[in-house]
Amino acid sequence: MRKMKDFTVDYRPHRFNAVWGNADIKRIIKGWILKDIRPNSIVLVGRCGIGKSTFGKLIAQRFNCHLSPNNEPEPCEQCDSCVDCILHPKEFDLTNLSVDEVRYRLRNAINLFNPETTFYWDEMQRWYMKNQEIFLKPIEEAERLHHIFSTTDIKAIDEAILSRSVVLEIFPPSPDEMVAGLTPIVAECSIKISEAVLRKLIKMSRNTPRKCLSAFNVFATMEVDITEETLESDLIRKMLLSE
Repeated sequence: MRKMKDFTVDYRPHRFNAVWGNADIKRIIKGWILKDIRPNSIVLVGRCGIGKSTFGKLIAQRFNCHLSPNNEPEPCEQCDSCVDCILHPKEFDLTNLSVDEVRYRLRNAINLFNPETTFYWDEMQRWYMKNQEIFLKPIEEAERLHHIFSTTDIKAIDEAILSRSVVLEIFPPSPDEMVAGLTPIVAECSIKISEAVLRKLIKMSRNTPRKCLSAFNVFATMEVDITEETLESDLIRKMLLSE
């Protein structure tokens, strides 16, 4: 039996150049890499589905990469750090971690990892501000440990952490950037959708890559043309208009 494609996973960018939009953010990140600068703490802010996790994973992967030289802004995708995310994970969803689990990982980081290590902590807004305080001492004192946090709500992040962090706001890609990113996928997967309908899909999704790719999961199983009427079905509308 052939495995069903998950567009949200299979088409997640693995290189900064493949990320749709946010040219200014990519320029800042590449500047850090080329100048060998690693902020102790970075907070990525933006609504769901527009690329915060992608940026967080890529920054952590590149900062932890062992083989890419300083003049190469992209991760090598070949060294142990780039490919071995199971035995030595450095990316964590805080939704699934207790305070004790995070404290354990922070306490052991000095002994377990190489001299320079970057952690990516997703869904920071789901933690109470009081719990977030366990990150303050590592941010201030552990010079060779670096942290990337992502959140949908900057008001849910402890002020002390924000004052010690570089805050980057992630914006949705423009409609043209979305069309440029989705069109090759449409062609590769033989999805029968015109540019006009594709643009309506993008507008209904509020320029949200994850929602459009989730819709592609449905479209890929359909052997008919995707029309504006298709987009008005209850399933697709619920998928595109949900927060």
